Amino acid sequence: MTLDIRTLFLVGVMMYALYGALQLSVWLTRRSDTALMLWALANFAGGCGGLLIGLRDHAPDWASIEIGNSMIILGWMLLAQGMRNFAGQPIRFYWLLIPSLLIFGLFKFVPTIGSNLIARIQIVVGLYIVINLVIIYDCWRAEQREHLVMRRLLMGLFGLSILAATLCVVQASDIQPTGNLMAGDLFQSAGILFIEFMLMAWNLIVMLMANERLCNRLKYNAQHDVLTNVLNRAGFLQLAPRLIKRCIRDRSTVSVLMMDLDHFKQVNDRYGHIAGDWVLCAFADVVRKNIRPSDLLTRCGGEEFYVLLAGTTATDATTLAERIRVAFTQVALPARDGLISATVSIGVVEIQDPDELLAELLARADKALYRAKLQGRNQVCVAPGGISAMNQDQFGRNSGARMYNGKHATEIWRSISASYATPQSCGREHSVPEPAQDIQVSGQSRPQTWRCDRQHE
Repeated sequence: MTLDIRTLFLVGVMMYALYGALQLSVWLTRRSDTALMLWALANFAGGCGGLLIGLRDHAPDWASIEIGNSMIILGWMLLAQGMRNFAGQPIRFYWLLIPSLLIFGLFKFVPTIGSNLIARIQIVVGLYIVINLVIIYDCWRAEQREHLVMRRLLMGLFGLSILAATLCVVQASDIQPTGNLMAGDLFQSAGILFIEFMLMAWNLIVMLMANERLCNRLKYNAQHDVLTNVLNRAGFLQLAPRLIKRCIRDRSTVSVLMMDLDHFKQVNDRYGHIAGDWVLCAFADVVRKNIRPSDLLTRCGGEEFYVLLAGTTATDATTLAERIRVAFTQVALPARDGLISATVSIGVVEIQDPDELLAELLARADKALYRAKLQGRNQVCVAPGGISAMNQDQFGRNSGARMYNGKHATEIWRSISASYATPQSCGREHSVPEPAQDIQVSGQSRPQTWRCDRQHE
């Protein structure tokens, strides 16, 4: 049984138009996603080419053969350039026209090719294979920088398309050289159906891929502080329970550093809030350079930061805290009347037992930070206790599982806020007596000068 070829072409043209209109409408709401516009243009070009090819015997040969095939090639090149743009690569506009003009010239001015159906199929399909290989290569390079599930699926789809196109080139030798594409035999019907399947599949996947990136970026922005690019409070509450639960399951300990910049309000009052932002960025960079990628660095608000350290005892956490404190004192920020330098006070705490709540752990760290403030600032204070000094057999397989369920993040933070509301546990700057000396401002060069490359939001 064979299908009517012109009907299949008409269905393909309608699919091209539908997907093109859909992608164009999405691009109009997200003008920064140029790839969506290129993919929409790829569908419109492919639809025009398919319509002209489908009008074979009803339209001049120069329109149905030369221009029709050139438009199909232009659509594939727009698809490839859209993938490059999506991966952050520059668009090469000259590559959009060179293959199309090549096809037009060969089919128009080389009679042995233009009048030979086998030659036309082999040239067009061969170029299609080359374009697919380029797309796969660009996708593979992009995956090294950004992992997207839909992009990997798209690579597999184009790999399958290459295999099918290779089979098409082999089978094309059985067609009569002077045959008509509209003859409607089984091979031609199957080939057009596969093209329409590919059309539907790649359009759906690229739109899902763009949506996947958007969701990833929204999730990242929801969990990270815009200024310092570290976790925010919401991100910490989502990731910290999981990390603590995994450490308890692996029978390893957990420590927390609670850090607060000293006299930060004076920096804002004297040098302005932009300078204060630079100080926050500088401190975040110092901490980031001294911790592991698996540690959770968080700006929980204002000038207060957390670091959750997996598999770290209080002794090791204290050593790390002292290294951070010393490194930050060596940072100087250029100002109009000198160099701004600041210090940090740090409270260190280690988890006491597998069933200790995250709120309790942070409350003990806050008390240690409070002591560091009372004792003169610019120092590290350690909370007593810690599970590393206890019998490791107390770690049960299911210990702490109930306490660190990520679904209870809201309740956990409410208990944290309640613990901060009491004067005994409050470690905020305004509750600590200010010493007589002001923040250190030196007009001399310091060992390290830090410049903020970020622009003030």
